[in-house]
Amino acid sequence: MPTGTFNNSSCNNLQIFSWNAGGIKGKFRELKYFIDEKQPDIVALQETHLNPGVKLSIPNYTTYRNDRMTHRGGGTALLIKNSINHHPTPVFTSTFENTSVSIDLPNNNRFTISSIYRPPMGGLTPKI
Repeated sequence: MPTGTFNNSSCNNLQIFSWNAGGIKGKFRELKYFIDEKQPDIVALQETHLNPGVKLSIPNYTTYRNDRMTHRGGGTALLIKNSINHHPTPVFTSTFENTSVSIDLPNNNRFTISSIYRPPMGGLTPKI
């Protein structure tokens, strides 16, 4: 299991994990191993520390992410299992970093899940 704490939740039988990675590049193998072993439906990542030139790809998952463009650190991502009906739902704010996706459940209900990171010092600039 990757270092750090994965938080596990369940919503209508969906297995959801959240992880503040503190930089994913050096921990990618651990993340992949964890996903291969646990097969979660959704993984929310905070502090990915990625820039747009770096791929974050896991087989059988769609990756949505928002990289911090102003300075080092930050960044959020959601990995959604391809078998789940979903679509991106952007949330624009200057107070926290986020990646949001709407999940369409088989019973015609929908919910939005977000991976959110708020830097300790704040001071984010809005995305345009």
